[in-house]
Amino acid sequence: MGRRKATVTYTVKAHPGVTITVPGKGDDEKTRASALDEALRLMTEETGPLDSDSFPDGLGVEDLIFVEASHSLLKEAEETRTEKELEPMEKAAKTVAEFTLKRAALQQQQAGAQKYLGLIEAVFSLQPLTGEQIEMATDKAFPKTLENLAIAKIDFDKLQPQAEEAWKLLKPAFSPAEEQKPTSSNGNKRENEPVAKVK
Repeated sequence: MGRRKATVTYTVKAHPGVTITVPGKGDDEKTRASALDEALRLMTEETGPLDSDSFPDGLGVEDLIFVEASHSLLKEAEETRTEKELEPMEKAAKTVAEFTLKRAALQQQQAGAQKYLGLIEAVFSLQPLTGEQIEMATDKAFPKTLENLAIAKIDFDKLQPQAEEAWKLLKPAFSPAEEQKPTSSNGNKRENEPVAKVK
């Protein structure tokens, strides 16, 4: 089995909830061009997440925002420390943030591929394809959309077990310090203090 290609992710100005994942190892002209092609495709879809009204001057590479791979809550500290030097909760924060990005990317790819669901179901049920479905099947965007969906799902599933463990470690950090103090089941009495018997 061949090694899966590395990917980079972008979001779009005026649409921060939209993420676009393309093959590549970093933010460069090639990956931005690929991301722009995908963004333009999404903008031409009737039910797509992008609309041309948001870009009166046209959509260009300057409208793409590169998403940092780490998304660490302690980015400045991590720049001067290695992964091994991070505290367990810092590693957990990094994993949860990355998993959140994977979840958003998967949802975006699912939304983009939704229009092909009827086509694929018709293919496997051996129903005759309509003219519109045949046109969709022969569109070069069809296999690319399915591939992007598959990559997003693989990335999500691969990180999920690790992210669930990381969330168990990180979740207490969201609670106020007062709620984390141990409490005695006997109120103000000490746990081991003997209780006087009533005669």
